[in-house]
Amino acid sequence: MHRFRHVLVCLVLVASGCASGAGAGPVASVAEAKQGSPTERFSGFYEVGWEKEAFRPCGTQEEWWSWSTGKIIEEDPRGWGRAFVVLEGEVSPPGSYGHLGQYRREIVITRVIEVRAAPGAECPLSL
Repeated sequence: MHRFRHVLVCLVLVASGCASGAGAGPVASVAEAKQGSPTERFSGFYEVGWEKEAFRPCGTQEEWWSWSTGKIIEEDPRGWGRAFVVLEGEVSPPGSYGHLGQYRREIVITRVIEVRAAPGAECPLSL
């Protein structure tokens, strides 16, 4: 009976730790992380594909997981696509986002200003 009580106490402690959210990692969305934060303007490459919806700002090799309420670019029949974009959005603090947590940041796209074909990997010199 004494052993059962110890097991029960351990289970209660583990369950309460899981429910508290302590150490659960980054918040669920940028909106929660940066309530009231200003929207910023970015240019770079937007790409969708198999388990991928990412934005890479000009001047960096870092890709950010992206969220939007609408379709950003035209996709091929497989649902893949890539374009150079100018957009506005809210960026998360560093964390672990997107598919399998492989993205360091997340951007919530609030406005798409321009979409162009992206034949190369470098950002255009003139915007």
